Amino acid sequence: MSTSQSPSTGFEGSETSVKCNCPEKIIFCVDLSEELDKTNLYTKDNSHSVRTIWRNAIELFVYNKHLFSPKHEFGVIALRDAAIWSLDFTDDPEAVCKHVNDLTSCGEMYPSFDITSLYSTILENVKLPSADCTDPPYVVRVILMYGRSFSTPVYKDLDAYEKLMRCPFFFLDVFYTHAPPSQKNECESTFEVLADIYPKPQAMVIDVSKNATRIFDQMAKLLGHPLLRMTQAKQDFKLEVSND
Repeated sequence: MSTSQSPSTGFEGSETSVKCNCPEKIIFCVDLSEELDKTNLYTKDNSHSVRTIWRNAIELFVYNKHLFSPKHEFGVIALRDAAIWSLDFTDDPEAVCKHVNDLTSCGEMYPSFDITSLYSTILENVKLPSADCTDPPYVVRVILMYGRSFSTPVYKDLDAYEKLMRCPFFFLDVFYTHAPPSQKNECESTFEVLADIYPKPQAMVIDVSKNATRIFDQMAKLLGHPLLRMTQAKQDFKLEVSND
């Protein structure tokens, strides 16, 4: 199957009843498309590339999570035309931030992204907690940082996706940064896919366009533990359209 639409999996997306403040294994999935160097975000007095702002926001996130608990671990997946495991889990915030800062674009816009490869890469490199566990030793959380305005993710199969969705201790947040939506780009179709890839109530789906300050504000919303934070099930997610 190859489609730019969200998969039809049959998952109802029920919320787990387990509530505990166990360690997190957090995987940053960082987009390396050249678009991130060409798309600017703006502050009151200056502009910066998406990649520069992302690096700073990730650094703040990692150090704050480490302050909450030094038991949290972080890994990195690089997103090109497919996902590539880039950094094994570590509880060293300095090592994580250095690795993210060292990630560079390969000078390609990547006209397509196989999101199936993301799920397969996670399964190949991460041991998920038992679904029957009532006191999990950790949870696995993916933070998908996607920054393409001209490349809607596509699915090629659902096997890996379905295996991850069956685990009540696997979570996926989406952080989509994009150019202002227009008929010349694919922001709306991309957002529709990204907003629907994790059917459980604990999902956080965030999008930011143009405003650099909002990157930090929105990233702070992801600091909460997915087993403890308030859900967004009743919130109305809409693609951000700036009136500036």
